Amino acid sequence: MSNFTVNIVERPALKTAGLKVRTTMQKASVDCPKLWEDEFGPRMATFPCDPAAPGASYGVSIMLDSDTFDYWAVMPIAPGAPVPAGMDTLEIPGGLYAECPVDSLAQLGEAFTFVYMNWGPAQKKYALNMQGASYEMYTAEYMTSGKLTIY
Repeated sequence: MSNFTVNIVERPALKTAGLKVRTTMQKASVDCPKLWEDEFGPRMATFPCDPAAPGASYGVSIMLDSDTFDYWAVMPIAPGAPVPAGMDTLEIPGGLYAECPVDSLAQLGEAFTFVYMNWGPAQKKYALNMQGASYEMYTAEYMTSGKLTIY
């Protein structure tokens, strides 16, 4: 297992818009990249982004039961901008999050496993909200560095 670090941080609520797919733990490795590559990714260049978060995008998971979840590919939407056709809005809740930097997309599954199976159960002060939102944050630098952060 890679050497991941976790910090507790306060994150603001964030108004976003994008597309979602309902998937399962078994199908996510196909469904989630397909959402980015085939549907959301091609529309990112024309998205009305919030100028306060240039180039930021998020992959948001919202658990529906122990196996099924909605996975969203979203970007912060500019205040007052219309939601692009065929997309829906999603507010990412603000609050305390476990923040884990990830060196590459190839380590994403390993990082989530570390947070949920190792770090979380070992906590005395914090408890993971298994029904809350978890998300990957891709900054504008992601395309050159490959680094992302999970919350």
